[in-house]
Amino acid sequence: RNTGRFTYGDVIAERMRSRHARLAAGIGTVVVNLAYMVPQMAGAGALIKLMLGISYESAVVMVGVGMIVYVLFGGMIATTWVQIIKAVLLLAAAAVLVAMLLAAVQYDPLRLFASVEQQYGAQMLLPGGY
Repeated sequence: RNTGRFTYGDVIAERMRSRHARLAAGIGTVVVNLAYMVPQMAGAGALIKLMLGISYESAVVMVGVGMIVYVLFGGMIATTWVQIIKAVLLLAAAAVLVAMLLAAVQYDPLRLFASVEQQYGAQMLLPGGY
């Protein structure tokens, strides 16, 4: 944060002043981003396909183009805000799901555990019992 840089590669380049370190950071960043982006693109493509009734391939291309345009016009600041908004939405969705689950058992966690034990057996309540 105190370097004024946004990416891992920029921080490494600023601190180490080494071309090899920057290359290693770049390769690591690409590998991690591929592992992160492929599932996101697949999920977004499937969702857009359902919403708009277009082919899956077209939906993935559309999402990819949208992401590229957003980053080109908004830059890293906009990308950072998108990540913040996504994190808040995911946490809110998880909280809503927990509230709905607890409402289904009249806000009694013990009733939830009893229901799990009745339906799946006591083994499910033990550590590693799945």
